[in-house]
Amino acid sequence: GHDLLQAIREDPALAPIPVVLLTARADRSDIRDGMNLGADDYLTKPFQREELLSCIRAQMVKAQSRQMAAKRAVAQAQHMALFDRVTNLPNHAQCQHLLLQALQSERTEGKGLILAIVGLDNLSTLTHALGAAQTDGFISSLAQRISAEAIQEPLSRGGPCTVARLGDDRFAVIVPQWPDTQALQALALQLLSHLSRPLQSMDT
Repeated sequence: GHDLLQAIREDPALAPIPVVLLTARADRSDIRDGMNLGADDYLTKPFQREELLSCIRAQMVKAQSRQMAAKRAVAQAQHMALFDRVTNLPNHAQCQHLLLQALQSERTEGKGLILAIVGLDNLSTLTHALGAAQTDGFISSLAQRISAEAIQEPLSRGGPCTVARLGDDRFAVIVPQWPDTQALQALALQLLSHLSRPLQSMDT
């Protein structure tokens, strides 16, 4: 039984399977050895039918909980790899991927595309004055403003825009299907005007 248990635990495909050792050997050292090898539970003979079924049900519930926790951990890790922690916007790597997709789409459809970069000046000075936590709140508020502006006309005229955080002090806005006849200067001024409004008067 111990050899089989060890083989199961060493096989990645079988390792998540719960194992209950059922034996007539009730020596403490034997039980400890089995648990050290990775047994989930240990029943000794003689046993009652309901005792065994109850043990199996409990281990199935635990196994299901572990599987759900593992899936959540994987999903969280994938999210952290693609999205910014503070703003929950696509990060630099994900922005590059989305930009390549947008460029391929625009080449196929023959329409324009804008990549606008919004830079924040003196962020290190702000962090020194406010602290990291309050600066994160400041960054999050700016991200919400940019995202809110991205769904408004004229930015959203050609379809959904993508807002990403490229780094500590840089945001990107990918605007698809931008008409050549539409002036870019007015767009930039509109975005800057929206971002320049005091945070306290707008977000509290």
